[in-house]
Amino acid sequence: MGFPKEIHKEVIFVYRMKSDFGIWIKSELASRKIQQAEFARMIGVEPPQVSLIISGKRGTTPETLKAMSDALGIPIEIFYERAGLPVIHDERGRLWIHGLAFAAWARQTVSLRKSKRAGLPDDCAWCLRCNCPVPLIDPTARLVRANVELLQSTCPTCGATVNRVRRAEARPE
Repeated sequence: MGFPKEIHKEVIFVYRMKSDFGIWIKSELASRKIQQAEFARMIGVEPPQVSLIISGKRGTTPETLKAMSDALGIPIEIFYERAGLPVIHDERGRLWIHGLAFAAWARQTVSLRKSKRAGLPDDCAWCLRCNCPVPLIDPTARLVRANVELLQSTCPTCGATVNRVRRAEARPE
Protein backbone atom coordinates (compact mmCIF):
# COMPACT_ATOMS: atom_id res chain seq x y z
CA MET A 1 0.00 0.00 0.00
CA GLY A 2 1.61 3.27 -1.09
CA PHE A 3 1.09 6.78 0.13
CA PRO A 4 -1.58 8.82 -1.65
CA LYS A 5 0.10 11.45 -3.86
CA GLU A 6 -1.45 14.37 -1.99
CA ILE A 7 0.33 13.32 1.23
CA HIS A 8 3.77 14.01 -0.21
CA LYS A 9 3.02 17.76 -0.39
CA GLU A 10 2.91 18.47 3.34
CA VAL A 11 4.60 15.90 5.51
CA ILE A 12 5.87 16.18 9.03
CA PHE A 13 8.41 13.59 10.20
CA VAL A 14 8.49 13.06 13.94
CA TYR A 15 11.66 11.70 15.60
CA ARG A 16 11.92 11.39 19.36
CA MET A 17 14.47 9.86 21.71
CA LYS A 18 13.68 6.49 23.28
CA SER A 19 14.58 7.78 26.75
CA ASP A 20 11.83 10.36 26.30
CA PHE A 21 9.41 7.50 25.62
CA GLY A 22 10.37 5.71 28.85
CA ILE A 23 9.93 8.89 30.90
CA TRP A 24 6.55 9.47 29.29
CA ILE A 25 5.35 5.89 29.99
CA LYS A 26 6.53 6.15 33.60
CA SER A 27 4.62 9.41 34.09
CA GLU A 28 1.47 7.92 32.50
CA LEU A 29 1.64 4.93 34.85
CA ALA A 30 2.23 7.19 37.87
CA SER A 31 -0.71 9.45 36.98
CA ARG A 32 -2.96 6.38 36.80
CA LYS A 33 -1.42 4.83 39.94
CA ILE A 34 -0.47 1.66 38.04
CA GLN A 35 2.55 -0.35 39.19
CA GLN A 36 4.97 -1.67 36.54
CA ALA A 37 4.22 -5.29 37.46
CA GLU A 38 0.49 -4.68 37.10
CA PHE A 39 1.06 -2.92 33.77
CA ALA A 40 3.14 -5.87 32.57
CA ARG A 41 0.22 -8.21 33.32
CA MET A 42 -2.16 -5.84 31.51
CA ILE A 43 -0.08 -5.90 28.32
CA GLY A 44 0.95 -9.57 28.52
CA VAL A 45 4.72 -9.26 29.07
CA GLU A 46 7.11 -10.04 31.90
CA PRO A 47 7.72 -7.22 34.45
CA PRO A 48 11.46 -6.93 33.65
CA GLN A 49 10.56 -6.14 30.02
CA VAL A 50 8.48 -3.13 31.13
CA SER A 51 11.37 -1.97 33.29
CA LEU A 52 13.80 -2.23 30.35
CA ILE A 53 11.42 -0.31 28.06
CA ILE A 54 11.02 2.46 30.63
CA SER A 55 14.78 2.71 31.18
CA GLY A 56 15.34 2.93 27.41
CA LYS A 57 17.46 -0.24 27.31
CA ARG A 58 14.96 -2.13 25.17
CA GLY A 59 12.84 -1.06 22.25
CA THR A 60 9.26 -2.06 21.66
CA THR A 61 7.43 -4.00 18.98
CA PRO A 62 4.31 -2.68 17.26
CA GLU A 63 2.32 -5.38 19.10
CA THR A 64 3.63 -4.20 22.49
CA LEU A 65 2.86 -0.58 21.59
CA LYS A 66 -0.69 -1.61 20.65
CA ALA A 67 -1.13 -3.51 23.92
CA MET A 68 0.17 -0.49 25.88
CA SER A 69 -2.18 1.78 23.96
CA ASP A 70 -5.18 -0.43 24.69
CA ALA A 71 -4.26 -0.86 28.37
CA LEU A 72 -3.91 2.88 28.99
CA GLY A 73 -6.68 4.01 26.64
CA ILE A 74 -4.34 6.28 24.68
CA PRO A 75 -4.55 6.40 20.85
CA ILE A 76 -1.89 4.23 19.15
CA GLU A 77 -0.74 7.21 17.06
CA ILE A 78 0.56 8.90 20.21
CA PHE A 79 2.52 5.76 21.11
CA TYR A 80 4.07 5.61 17.63
CA GLU A 81 5.19 9.22 17.90
CA ARG A 82 6.47 8.89 21.48
CA ALA A 83 8.36 5.69 20.64
CA GLY A 84 10.28 7.63 18.00
CA LEU A 85 8.86 6.01 14.89
CA PRO A 86 9.10 8.23 11.80
CA VAL A 87 5.51 9.08 10.99
CA ILE A 88 3.68 11.31 8.54
CA HIS A 89 0.55 13.33 9.28
CA ASP A 90 -1.55 14.11 6.24
CA GLU A 91 -3.87 17.12 5.92
CA ARG A 92 -6.81 15.08 7.24
CA GLY A 93 -4.95 14.21 10.43
CA ARG A 94 -4.29 10.58 9.52
CA LEU A 95 -1.03 9.05 10.65
CA TRP A 96 1.21 7.03 8.32
CA ILE A 97 4.42 5.19 9.19
CA HIS A 98 6.90 6.05 6.46
CA GLY A 99 8.51 2.78 5.34
CA LEU A 100 11.83 4.08 3.97
CA ALA A 101 12.30 6.50 6.83
CA PHE A 102 11.38 3.74 9.29
CA ALA A 103 14.02 1.42 7.80
CA ALA A 104 16.65 4.18 8.08
CA TRP A 105 15.56 4.94 11.65
CA ALA A 106 15.76 1.25 12.60
CA ARG A 107 19.26 0.90 11.11
CA GLN A 108 20.43 4.04 12.92
CA THR A 109 18.92 2.92 16.24
CA VAL A 110 20.53 -0.52 16.00
CA SER A 111 23.95 0.85 14.99
CA LEU A 112 23.83 3.41 17.82
CA ARG A 113 23.13 0.67 20.34
CA LYS A 114 25.90 -1.51 18.91
CA SER A 115 28.41 1.35 19.10
CA LYS A 116 27.64 1.83 22.80
CA ARG A 117 28.23 -1.85 23.60
CA ALA A 118 31.45 -2.80 25.31
CA GLY A 119 32.85 -6.21 24.48
CA LEU A 120 33.51 -8.85 27.10
CA PRO A 121 37.08 -9.57 28.19
CA ASP A 122 38.64 -12.59 26.49
CA ASP A 123 38.39 -14.70 29.67
CA CYS A 124 34.62 -14.11 30.16
CA ALA A 125 31.32 -15.31 28.68
CA TRP A 126 27.71 -14.19 29.14
CA CYS A 127 25.51 -16.37 31.35
CA LEU A 128 21.96 -16.28 30.00
CA ARG A 129 20.48 -17.59 33.23
CA CYS A 130 22.24 -15.03 35.50
CA ASN A 131 22.13 -12.33 32.79
CA CYS A 132 25.68 -11.17 33.56
CA PRO A 133 29.27 -11.81 32.47
CA VAL A 134 31.04 -14.70 34.19
CA PRO A 135 34.66 -15.91 34.03
CA LEU A 136 35.46 -18.91 31.86
CA ILE A 137 36.80 -21.52 34.28
CA ASP A 138 38.66 -24.40 32.61
CA PRO A 139 36.89 -23.97 29.25
CA THR A 140 36.82 -26.77 26.72
CA ALA A 141 37.53 -25.71 23.13
CA ARG A 142 35.82 -27.26 20.14
CA LEU A 143 36.41 -26.34 16.50
CA VAL A 144 33.05 -25.61 14.82
CA ARG A 145 34.44 -24.32 11.53
CA ALA A 146 37.90 -23.98 10.06
CA ASN A 147 38.43 -20.61 11.72
CA VAL A 148 35.79 -20.60 14.50
CA GLU A 149 36.25 -22.14 17.93
CA LEU A 150 33.58 -22.66 20.63
CA LEU A 151 34.63 -22.35 24.26
CA GLN A 152 32.31 -23.99 26.81
CA SER A 153 32.46 -23.62 30.56
CA THR A 154 30.18 -23.69 33.58
CA CYS A 155 28.79 -20.58 35.28
CA PRO A 156 30.27 -20.43 38.79
CA THR A 157 27.06 -18.84 40.13
CA CYS A 158 24.22 -20.98 38.75
CA GLY A 159 25.96 -23.97 37.12
CA ALA A 160 24.56 -23.34 33.63
CA THR A 161 26.69 -24.00 30.56
CA VAL A 162 28.12 -20.80 29.09
CA ASN A 163 29.48 -20.50 25.56
CA ARG A 164 31.89 -18.12 23.90
CA VAL A 165 32.86 -18.15 20.25
CA ARG A 166 36.23 -16.86 19.09
CA ARG A 167 38.45 -16.95 16.08
CA ALA A 168 40.39 -20.21 16.09
CA GLU A 169 44.11 -20.06 16.58
CA ALA A 170 46.18 -21.05 13.55
CA ARG A 171 46.81 -24.80 13.52
CA PRO A 172 50.18 -26.12 12.34
CA GLU A 173 49.86 -28.34 9.30
